[in-house]
Amino acid sequence: MLCLRLLAGRTLTACVRNYSHRPEMSQAASFLDFGTRRIFAEEHDLFRETVRKFVAEHIVPHHTRWEEQGHCDRELWLKAGEQSLLGIATPEADGGHGGDILSAAIVWEELNYANCSGPGFPLHSDIVM
Repeated sequence: MLCLRLLAGRTLTACVRNYSHRPEMSQAASFLDFGTRRIFAEEHDLFRETVRKFVAEHIVPHHTRWEEQGHCDRELWLKAGEQSLLGIATPEADGGHGGDILSAAIVWEELNYANCSGPGFPLHSDIVM
């Protein structure tokens, strides 16, 4: 895929991105295959695997209990911090990890795909921080 950026009719930059290994969204078997979208690079796909595994192991099994008690366990937040799932797009100078917005979007998406909004990582990372 060739990307050209135009401003007032002038080509500013050109880049070639080849994501031929990624199927089109219409070819994806489920929402969980959306990590294949062309806006994500290979490191994003690796990060998505980490987030998906974390959600499946540490959030999904406890989510119903947390909804009933009205809050998540403190241990979840500590584990999420250890896995660099908090403050992703916040600059390092401000206590974050200095990642990009696409990495933060991966956390948003994976929590939504699992139907687990209880932990509130996006609220903490993208609004509070």
